[in-house]
Amino acid sequence: MQDWKNADVPKRTKAALKMLEQMTLHPNDIGKDLIEDLYDSGLDVESISGAGNVGYHYNFINRIADAINFPIPQGGNVEKLAKILNLSGKLMKGRGDPTAWILSKDGLTIPPEVDIGREHLFTHTGSTDPELRRNVDIFVQSQWAEKQADVLNLSPVLSTYMKKLALNAYKISDEDVEAMREEYFSDEMIYELTIVGANAAAIVGLEKLYAVLFS
Repeated sequence: MQDWKNADVPKRTKAALKMLEQMTLHPNDIGKDLIEDLYDSGLDVESISGAGNVGYHYNFINRIADAINFPIPQGGNVEKLAKILNLSGKLMKGRGDPTAWILSKDGLTIPPEVDIGREHLFTHTGSTDPELRRNVDIFVQSQWAEKQADVLNLSPVLSTYMKKLALNAYKISDEDVEAMREEYFSDEMIYELTIVGANAAAIVGLEKLYAVLFS
């Protein structure tokens, strides 16, 4: 829906669409006023958190789809990458209470299943070093912070790619991917780090929503 503000939809739908837009484009603008508007529209806490989870998953998948516009890598790691994404997706989806939340190890207010899926992305045996994956996560989330993270072992090429993935994934070009390859990253490594970075970016809006909703 391109113009939700003028769309002929119920008040509660319009309120939810406003929330999803802020989660995606302006997560730092999420505050008590937004939550009050959501409640005033007739949405309850379960509906709000459920819509927030849907927004998170769309933001995650859409960034991957925008970024990965080169041929799927072939070879032994393809099946491994598919399993990583499939299992992480199942873990993040969850089947529990939609209003449940926890504080992650690094202090994020997120659903338990999202925390489990995120940890899986960090700890699985893959093509890249787990520490690099964690640093990518920190760097991507810091794009919305007042002070961006200075992660020493992210090269300028990787930093540029991840910044685009976070803020404007559709702007990732063939040249950006080729620069990654020339640095030393294989296609399998690019896929893996793209999944980690896309998840980190998607979590930002969800975390901002949950932090206000459940404070």
